[in-house]
Amino acid sequence: MTPRAAPDLADREPVTGQDLIGMDARSDPAGADGADGTDGADGTGDPAAVQWWRRNRSLVVIVVVLLLGVALVVAGTPRGAEDPLSPTSAAPDGARALAQVLQRQGVEVREQTGFDAVVSEAGPGSTLLLLDGQVLDPSRLRELRDTGADVVLVEPTLPVLRVLAPEVTIAGVAGDYVAPPGCEDPDAVAAGEARAGSSRYVPSEGTAVPGVEGEPASRTATVEVCYGDGTRDGAGSYASVTEPDGSRRVVVHGQPDVLVNEFLAQEGDAALALRSLGEQPVLHWYRVDPFDVALGTSDGVPPSPVDLLPAWVGWVVAQLVVVLVVVLVWRARRLGRLVPERLPAVVRSVETTEGRARLYRGSGARGAAARTLRRASLQRLSARLGGSRGADAASVARLAAARSGRDPVAVAELLTGPDPRDDAALVRLADDLDALEREVTRT
Repeated sequence: MTPRAAPDLADREPVTGQDLIGMDARSDPAGADGADGTDGADGTGDPAAVQWWRRNRSLVVIVVVLLLGVALVVAGTPRGAEDPLSPTSAAPDGARALAQVLQRQGVEVREQTGFDAVVSEAGPGSTLLLLDGQVLDPSRLRELRDTGADVVLVEPTLPVLRVLAPEVTIAGVAGDYVAPPGCEDPDAVAAGEARAGSSRYVPSEGTAVPGVEGEPASRTATVEVCYGDGTRDGAGSYASVTEPDGSRRVVVHGQPDVLVNEFLAQEGDAALALRSLGEQPVLHWYRVDPFDVALGTSDGVPPSPVDLLPAWVGWVVAQLVVVLVVVLVWRARRLGRLVPERLPAVVRSVETTEGRARLYRGSGARGAAARTLRRASLQRLSARLGGSRGADAASVARLAAARSGRDPVAVAELLTGPDPRDDAALVRLADDLDALEREVTRT
């Protein structure tokens, strides 16, 4: 069956005030709370909470699954595993096993993150393990050197070597391998074969070190480079620098794997790590904190997180913003002209009338409802009184007054008067229009 449009209000039967404000008790026992006697917003009879759950349950399930996943990851992460080479981390790249063995051998391991605390506590008779030393400027590095403590460096950069171990310089990187010591350093000889590779170092050439004012390399310091890969350049992943009087020693580990939990029990890694870190009774395990107030500029202001970001981060963020704008323009909902849609089924005129009445009631559009009622009454009265279809309201009012015997002024006010002020006035208007139409039809 071909769908047909719903009849206009002018073609329907007269609508009473009760039909406009709400269905009567026979068709709407619950009153004006819902379209079908329920308090549901969409007439389904379900509470608002049930309707909300049906609309959003997929999103709620996704959020709950994500939260559970995050909780499981957090619960399954070992304590202290967030930092590699942390003395409290049991992760493969942590160093808790090494710290515990050192403590059992009588070495006091002090985990430090504050620069001032390290400078005040470190000194002769202690060892300073420096991690992330590239964050420190040369003046801070010289303060650490002047403490007189033995220093152990892990994959130091060239600026760190120029201050703390100017006798050694970087010779490049290599893949991981296992090699014999190939040197005369006592600790390396005692450890034997160990894991090597990663960063490699060689002794510095000359007496002056470029880039450091008044920091010449010592001619008499003993420099040993160990665990080379067999090439002729003499580079190795382990180096030690000992002062002539033996008062201070600097050890450079280019391969951090010899310190971590995963490889500590392999080859001679444990012996090499324990001998380089356990020479003194106190070990200061210093991981530089970029947010340490003591590392701020001369005015005492610490570096902000933005200052610590690489320079390319700004360009990446700008590109991501451009991509986001393009995606929003591409996928955003665009509103075009209204397109009329054919009704998928035949709808009774009374249903559309009642539905429109409920919309008027819900929005409080008493003026629009009154104008609709008056326009429909004028059309029906004009047809019954023999007037033209486009007759004006004044002409229809005069004919209706003459046919019904009413006062013409009262009839004109009824058909063209002001909008009702409340629902009761709207009901009276609908009833008066019905009464006028009945009188005209009867006479």
